[in-house]
Amino acid sequence: MSHHISNNFTSTSSNNQADLTTAKADIVAIKAKTDFLSITQNVDLDVIETDTLNNKLDVATLNSQLANSVASTLKTNIDANTSARTTNATNIANNLTIISGHTSAIGANLLARTQNATDIATNSASITTINNAYPRETTIRQFALTSGDIYNDGKIKFYWDAANRQLRFWILDIPSGQYTVGGVERWVGTGITRVANYISQNNSTYYHYFTGPQLGGAVLNSSFNLSSSYARATYFLTPYSTNDYPSYEIIVLVGYSAGYNTITIKRLI
Repeated sequence: MSHHISNNFTSTSSNNQADLTTAKADIVAIKAKTDFLSITQNVDLDVIETDTLNNKLDVATLNSQLANSVASTLKTNIDANTSARTTNATNIANNLTIISGHTSAIGANLLARTQNATDIATNSASITTINNAYPRETTIRQFALTSGDIYNDGKIKFYWDAANRQLRFWILDIPSGQYTVGGVERWVGTGITRVANYISQNNSTYYHYFTGPQLGGAVLNSSFNLSSSYARATYFLTPYSTNDYPSYEIIVLVGYSAGYNTITIKRLI
């Protein structure tokens, strides 16, 4: 804005008066606009103009990014990720359902195993009851010249003594202090010999013969050897007074004295 005041006061006084009035108004307007400015240092209007332009560009960039967030590749990717998260959540839920099913199946299997174990224990007890209630019979072939254990039921074991051709026994489980009684009948040709007595007490620490008291150690009576062919021997063993021990009867059949003997063992109760 520019106002010129003439030096020719006479000819231009009215014009100058008008210019002064306008200039005053302009100054008042400028003052009104600058009253709110507080300037503490020199101002470079070119720098201000440049900064303003840069800010305008930044605003344009932000507006472009804002547009991208609404309808652009970025939005497409975000939507795709959201869809994938939804799918994953569905898959996780399905997997949890499957896992729950497996957990239920495992629980059922564990219960079944527990029941099976109970059933096995019950059946074992039943088998024991049956075994104790009914006679059992075992028949074997034993080479006459070979010694060794031929029977073991947890209560007793029988041993074939090849050196003396006799049957011997070992008590495994009888109530403390209890006796067993027994004996043997030997038949060779037309001759028969027999003997019976109490023969052991408590569980054994050695093999007993059936031919007499054996409380202090095994005592051999060689007259009951089965060293001849065409022979037979019948052994028996039973508890003296307890009800908590089985009874046994054993038959040995001899064909050829150096061949195979047939031995039948009966557990009577």
